[in-house]
Amino acid sequence: MNSKAVTLIVLNSILAFASSCDVKATSYTTEDDLVIANQIGFISIFKLKCKSEINSIPLFAEVNGNIQPVFRVKDDYQFSFTEDKKDAKTGSREIRLFDEEQFATYRKQQRAGEIPSVKPLATFSVKYSGSYGNVLFFNSEFIVLSLSFFVAYLAFQNRMKLVS
Repeated sequence: MNSKAVTLIVLNSILAFASSCDVKATSYTTEDDLVIANQIGFISIFKLKCKSEINSIPLFAEVNGNIQPVFRVKDDYQFSFTEDKKDAKTGSREIRLFDEEQFATYRKQQRAGEIPSVKPLATFSVKYSGSYGNVLFFNSEFIVLSLSFFVAYLAFQNRMKLVS
């Protein structure tokens, strides 16, 4: 068999496998005050139902061009990632799931400088509604430090009046 025939067989099996999975996902995002937080956390817990058995296959998730492993927790899968608070925009992030073969093909295309065109096993979205913005003009640490210097100055001035 030549390499083109092998490639076609592998791609057909990947496409057949990829079209047979459904995802039911629950997602959580950081909603804390952005004055304190430096990064926004995203956690997705999902169930994956496929026509073929995938329990022993490692899964990988891609979001914003970054691929990370998916972890199995009892009967569910879990995937988490973070974004800088400056880069975190409200809206949906598409998460694409890959099995081991799809992941290898994806990475091979990335290393070759191509835009990966591997069809994912399944996709789902994580919605981010935003967090409280930085409504202060100064960081809270700066305000606390300034107030402590002011209180120390007042205490020193009152001490000098009492001593003299």
